[in-house]
Amino acid sequence: QEPADVKMTTVVTGGTLQLETDEATTGDNVRLALSGISKQDVLRGQILAEPGLFQKVVTFQANFYIPSSKRDGTIMLPEEGAELLFQFTSSAPGKHFGIPGVLRGVTQLSEHVVHAHVDLDSPVAMKEAMRFSLGKNGPSSNMVGGHGIALELDPIMD
Repeated sequence: QEPADVKMTTVVTGGTLQLETDEATTGDNVRLALSGISKQDVLRGQILAEPGLFQKVVTFQANFYIPSSKRDGTIMLPEEGAELLFQFTSSAPGKHFGIPGVLRGVTQLSEHVVHAHVDLDSPVAMKEAMRFSLGKNGPSSNMVGGHGIALELDPIMD
């Protein structure tokens, strides 16, 4: 079962802005004729994907790589309850958005790598093995940044 805000549709015709084509890749600007969807249902930045590719999630497990500080070479690994900004790339080329979240069950795997459960403040469309970057979320965070990869998703079913 799909979440309530997911709509199934069929692409009737499609193409780039200049010519008709049967195929598009990530970042392409396309025009599509969709069956069963009104113009009001489509908003800028929405994702058009094959069914089941993305899942709506607020919690997931991930591994994080935390680099050494360029200033003094120290490694500031996140701790239990760390409040971070999880930064994702949007479907629009060069655009990013951040969602605040908290780490739970933090386990250090190596000098620079930790594993943790993530609780986001709001839902995001994700897929397993999706990559994201980390940033500070307020003055309480002493991390210098880093990046992660989603391992296990806990999808929301409305």
